[in-house]
Amino acid sequence: MMKKLICLALLAIAPWGMGEEEVELKMVDSDGMEYSGEDMDPNVLRATDSYFSEMRAVKANYRKRFAEVLRMAEKVEVFLVDFDGSVPLDKLADDRFGEVVDQEYHLGKVSDYVELYSREGYYTKILKRTELEENDRKKLLMVLGEGMSKVELSVGPMCHFPIHGIRVHRQGKVIYETTFCWQCSNYGFYYPIRDSAWLGTTEDMEALFKKLMPIPQSEIDRFEKKYPSEKK
Repeated sequence: MMKKLICLALLAIAPWGMGEEEVELKMVDSDGMEYSGEDMDPNVLRATDSYFSEMRAVKANYRKRFAEVLRMAEKVEVFLVDFDGSVPLDKLADDRFGEVVDQEYHLGKVSDYVELYSREGYYTKILKRTELEENDRKKLLMVLGEGMSKVELSVGPMCHFPIHGIRVHRQGKVIYETTFCWQCSNYGFYYPIRDSAWLGTTEDMEALFKKLMPIPQSEIDRFEKKYPSEKK
């Protein structure tokens, strides 16, 4: 799911053409692990750093424009989901393109599950759902869009135990679907080339989801029993 990106941190960046001895370079991968880039050509490293800087700008602009499209959605479903569910797609009856007749060997319908952003091709069960009224829909999409404008999380999450999910429809098509983990404050986002990113949740986002789809005490108790050392 997550493509491992190599991010460059130039601790002292000399202008193009300056001597290599004046440049101290350090590589940092997407897991936050540092390693030396001293065996690589400094000009190549600068070019690579420029590439990632420009890509970050392109992605930020895409998220901003995507947020504008989200605000035009006509239908938004908010879900309460099974935080520890993980069912592969081939175990579900795929009814996304019409009704499925033979479900004998399946655990359920895809429409009753939501894909886990943290594990592509795996789904978790929707425990409860609601379709938002216009005012709530507009408010949630505004808050979600504002969150999307923030920078991507620089490293992968420590966890992804989603309790909420969302499915956004526009002109009869699903344009966005993801799951939200409030324990590690993250949710997923896809770019057009199927590249993906973790985005950070906001306090406003979390508060609104919990207001629109309250978390039952039974689910809170079940989580705390299974993961007693996790952040509460």
